[in-house]
Amino acid sequence: MEISSVTKSKNPRNSTVFTLSTSSDLKILVTECSELLSYDESSDAEDVSEGGYIEFESPDAPIADQAIFYVKESALDENNVRLEHVKDLAWRDKGGNDTINLGEESIKGIGVWLATFHDQVTPLSTMFMDDIWSAIKVCAERGFDRKKLQPWFKQWVDRIRNEQSKTWNDVMFNRQLLFPCHFFDDAVGFQQLTKFLVYNTNMFSPIKESKPFKFDRGDLSPKFVIKQLNAVREDLRTVLQRRIFAEVHGILEQSACRCNDTAICTYLKEIDRIGIKPWGATFYNSSIKDITDRLELFDPALVRKLNVKPCHCKCSPHCGCSIVWDEVVKKAHKDILGYFDGLCLDCTKHTPNEDSNYWKPEIQRNRYDQNCRINHGEKTWYFSFMGQRKHHRFERDWF
Repeated sequence: MEISSVTKSKNPRNSTVFTLSTSSDLKILVTECSELLSYDESSDAEDVSEGGYIEFESPDAPIADQAIFYVKESALDENNVRLEHVKDLAWRDKGGNDTINLGEESIKGIGVWLATFHDQVTPLSTMFMDDIWSAIKVCAERGFDRKKLQPWFKQWVDRIRNEQSKTWNDVMFNRQLLFPCHFFDDAVGFQQLTKFLVYNTNMFSPIKESKPFKFDRGDLSPKFVIKQLNAVREDLRTVLQRRIFAEVHGILEQSACRCNDTAICTYLKEIDRIGIKPWGATFYNSSIKDITDRLELFDPALVRKLNVKPCHCKCSPHCGCSIVWDEVVKKAHKDILGYFDGLCLDCTKHTPNEDSNYWKPEIQRNRYDQNCRINHGEKTWYFSFMGQRKHHRFERDWF
């Protein structure tokens, strides 16, 4: 059953009324002021911030708005809602003890919780990113059980993913949704967001999260997540460069055949043609996804002239003209896109005990996602460690 708006006034001084129970015995008054939603602060867990305002389909915030929620006090008690500090007489309206005045609060932020406590469903389409963060803020300040809202939140994420592809594939949106997915333990959403940010954030800019409004999260801030995302992206950049130019390096190091000049030159010219500068700034001003998309434009017919046949030398290893360059590019493309599956929330929960068997690399594993809610490989397992690595035994050669 959805929230029922009994009356809704166009006059911001009047209150919108929500009846959450037909046998209500308590009235909650909420006032929302414009300063709650008037600005944006972008930052990450390591306090790196930048300016700029972003809004996703959210209506303009009113100067001031009020709402009255008619609730059943027993429903709040059944959900262990801690409203003791607002049930004191000092918080009661002078008109009677059946009214609680919460003062300044996000109407949607508190409303989605009150609806959940009454087994009602807040329509997904009415909630926007700032409302989700407001709901988290309410939860943190009032000690609500976040698990109560997890099923609804995952439905909200699914709706965005399935119905709003443009929003879902927006880097800023992903930055703002990162913390809510972590907070509500959405393993699938968190995996997809972290992978998207690693592959789609330009490498000249550090990966960050973003907050739609000022919110001091204190201990709620997930530690090391942003650092790990930047670490895996740097790892990807290095691996991608090696994959693309490994054969060139091998030829220069091991083969002295005269046809190498032509083979290497035509390969590098084709790599340059598709927008990947071998010694330029491509790997510093593009995203990983930008570069892999360019690799799909590689044309093997342009690597060597059609009338030039492979030589018949007996080079060992083979010389440049015997290398199937398009296979080199295809393998680099495939390896990079499958390199990182996103961070795993279940693996992060095994942190910070670096010495536990879960993190010992010398232990043979058939799979790295055992008992995890998502499927993933070794790289996700490795980078999902949310602590300080103290020993070099964690380092591996994945190249």
